[in-house]
Amino acid sequence: MGVPSDNRLALAAARQLTLEGTAARVVRAMNDAGALCLLLKGPTLSDLYDGARQYSDIDLLVAPETMRTAEGVLVGLGFVLRDDDPHSRIWWRRGVDVDLHSTLVGVQASSARLWEVLGAETEVHIVGDEHVEVLNAPARALHVVLHAAQHGLQEPKPREDLKRALERVPENTWADAARLAVALDAQAAFWTGLSMEPTGRELQASLELEKGPSRTETELRASTAPPTAVGLLRLAETPGLGAKLNLIWREAFPSSAYLRTWSPLARRGRAGLALAHLWRPIWILIRLGPALAAIMRARRAARG
Repeated sequence: MGVPSDNRLALAAARQLTLEGTAARVVRAMNDAGALCLLLKGPTLSDLYDGARQYSDIDLLVAPETMRTAEGVLVGLGFVLRDDDPHSRIWWRRGVDVDLHSTLVGVQASSARLWEVLGAETEVHIVGDEHVEVLNAPARALHVVLHAAQHGLQEPKPREDLKRALERVPENTWADAARLAVALDAQAAFWTGLSMEPTGRELQASLELEKGPSRTETELRASTAPPTAVGLLRLAETPGLGAKLNLIWREAFPSSAYLRTWSPLARRGRAGLALAHLWRPIWILIRLGPALAAIMRARRAARG
């Protein structure tokens, strides 16, 4: 028996209040500790939806020199590390994820350069009862496109954000976003994200955008590759045998906290969690063939 629509709406509203309250407390604690951060996505995109935009986690871009301080703040607030990759580390507490970004997928500039550029492209947004620093309109537009390119056709929410942004953001703002993409060496991902929508392709022509050199990862993510393909590419590009073995181990045998978000089976008590631990490496092995084929296609696309 399904949950009545009124109850679903009430639960969704309660969830958003929880996320906004948590975001306000986390940002306040980071400001007090001297950790420099910017709130990404979430409530900052509400203007695209004429009201509240539904979201499921809290994303923060953190200045590289204060990342350790930011992680210490989360530990002090009771968060535990759930997952990490080259772009971000996800921390979890009581069903809420806080994703600390050192960079953004599609940006080839260094983390320091990213913070230098985007740290100068900010404004203030009220979240909960807190005045929070967020990306300004051109930087938000850039991030919407990069996020869509990151997920390809796999997730509807980033593409819906992109569609709405292309409908509502004026062309002069897109021109500024394109300049930011060049400054961050992200023009290939920016071009790829725009090409996902007809309106985006029209914008490419209007602004006379060029794609420039692309990366295999950019092409792979935009192609809606199998779920293991990005991990396999990361393994291929990781230098050193020890680092490769460590990555294989963490992917095949992740933490229980990660498994509980990855598999509904893992949330069914100890027995379900044990079965999920056994199933994870098998699941990866089954998908290696399609993942490798997707990487080869992406490499060809990156070479033009």
